[in-house]
Amino acid sequence: MFSIYLFHFIWPVTLPEQGHAHTLFLRQDHNLEVTITMDNINNPVQPGKIKSGNLWVLDNFNPELILNDILRLNLNTVNVPIRVDIPSRTSLTMTINEAQKQKAVELIEVLTSKGIQVMLEPFPFIQGGQYGETEWNPADKKRWFMLWQTTVLNPLITTIAIPYQVWGLNIASNLVNFESMESDWEAMITETRRQFEGIVVLRTNWWYTASWSPQTQQDFTAKINRSYWKLVDFISIDAWFELNNQAVPTVEQIKASMTSTEVYNRKQNVLQEIQQFHEVTGKEIYFGGFNIPALEYGLKFPWNEAVSPVKSPAVQANGWTAYKETLEDLSYFLGFSVWVIGNNDPEYSYRVEPETALVIHDWYYDDPCSEKELEELRQELETLQGEITLLQEQIQELELERGQWLVREGELVNRIEDQQQILNEIRRLVDSET
Repeated sequence: MFSIYLFHFIWPVTLPEQGHAHTLFLRQDHNLEVTITMDNINNPVQPGKIKSGNLWVLDNFNPELILNDILRLNLNTVNVPIRVDIPSRTSLTMTINEAQKQKAVELIEVLTSKGIQVMLEPFPFIQGGQYGETEWNPADKKRWFMLWQTTVLNPLITTIAIPYQVWGLNIASNLVNFESMESDWEAMITETRRQFEGIVVLRTNWWYTASWSPQTQQDFTAKINRSYWKLVDFISIDAWFELNNQAVPTVEQIKASMTSTEVYNRKQNVLQEIQQFHEVTGKEIYFGGFNIPALEYGLKFPWNEAVSPVKSPAVQANGWTAYKETLEDLSYFLGFSVWVIGNNDPEYSYRVEPETALVIHDWYYDDPCSEKELEELRQELETLQGEITLLQEQIQELELERGQWLVREGELVNRIEDQQQILNEIRRLVDSET
């Protein structure tokens, strides 16, 4: 249920207990008040589009914070990671963290009960989080595929994905040292599909090409032509593209950089390459992890949460606006997942700032009114317009009557003044006789 009122932006929001109505004041410019029953969240997202939020494995998975972000950003999906502990960058030992898994399961129950899609993801947590998944590089990669399938994917499918009916499974993310092993990925995707009937994706890391480096261009061509992309449901990209050298670039400067990047003078045409990825694979494109730190130079190295000590919400808002204006109308662009939601640290540079929240909220926003409701609104508007016309005519009549009364009032004032003069003359005569 949606209503329009003139209220000021209120931030943040504490959610009520399940089953109660919830009013969330979302926006400063448009002053939109959303009244929602927390039994089920039906955010108005365009059909077929994905608006998701990523969670960080070390956060507490606080349902209140997460649901608040779902509402204020108008999301319909959450990417829920399951922590997989790995001793070192070269290790073949991989263990699902049961404590974190239990927190994830409890959250998944809450999300699915409220109609939010869940994308499940095994998350490599290497050497206590000291290294990112892009650095995982064991020598025996054939054995890695077998172990990842049997000790990670299969248990997650049987204990979470199937019993909790999750919407999708992201089988791996950003494993750049494994991407060339085409037949192994094909086998893993095929086996996962045999067990799980939902969405299956494999998230790839962002890339760069440079006009002065033929090797980078060859690497990109090899990347998008790998055979296993034909087996996933859509192309998921961790989109941390290095675009612009300015401290606080404008929206137009960022959009220009998307077709010719400034960083290291690479002149990479990111938009063209994303389109090529779509054309070669025949798959829709999805940003499986995306955000911009609210710091100066955030568009230069968006993957660096400490790229600058100077806070700049405008960098984040301008970046999201540029991406929205560039990608929203592309039929093959499926959506995005915000890194991260459910984090309440005001100093965290990836926390979505209020102005950015407005941009994300309106991306793929779908008017919830049906054709019948729109027709009823049109008829109501016509009735109101008729009443306004009638009121305007009555006002004109009243103005005319007012003018007439003013004339009569003037006449009466003149008569009173004449009578007063006569009375004064009578008094004078009486006084003189006396």
